[in-house]
Amino acid sequence: MSRRIDRRFENGQGGFTLVEVMFALSMLAGSLILLLQGAAANVRSTQEAQMMTAATELARGKMYDLEEKLLEEGFQHLDQTEEGDFKEEGWPQIRWEAEITKIEIPNLGAMQTLGAEGEEGGEDAEAGGGMLGGMLGGFGGGDGGAGAGLIGSQFELFRGILEESIRKVHLTIRYRVAGSDEEFTVDCYFTEPHAVNRVINLGPGAANTDE
Repeated sequence: MSRRIDRRFENGQGGFTLVEVMFALSMLAGSLILLLQGAAANVRSTQEAQMMTAATELARGKMYDLEEKLLEEGFQHLDQTEEGDFKEEGWPQIRWEAEITKIEIPNLGAMQTLGAEGEEGGEDAEAGGGMLGGMLGGFGGGDGGAGAGLIGSQFELFRGILEESIRKVHLTIRYRVAGSDEEFTVDCYFTEPHAVNRVINLGPGAANTDE
């Protein structure tokens, strides 16, 4: 038997030791783990891209639906909150939540204070707040009393129109990808054309409640 073994080695048909076999198996296992991790990462990336694309398109469509509903029902004075999912669109795992709020514009006194602060805030603030200070704060005394009253009434009218005709919609989209919760938000401002006539008929400042 020893002669047959020696003859096999002489013909170049030597075998592997147990250590060599175990080392080869460990290398193979490590390579398979790396391949599986890479495949899982690719699958997750594909799912994320698919869900993000679908969620983006659904969010865009929901914004159109909310705009149509707001224009049909009219803008409300109180903030609104709505939520739901996209089951009808074939994506029940994607949910949405919308917050519809009325914008608030500072009154004339707050704007004048902002302008005064801008004048003392350096060059960067002077470009914005300083301009307001010059336009609004300059009517404070002397012959500017009548001008102050005029610009004040016009400002309140303009302020009422903006607050009555603009609504901010804050839309949040939520979904899950590979067991992880994901979400993103979209802000949009909608306007109602008929609000101008409504505020004018009510009178300056009628749409404001903080005076």
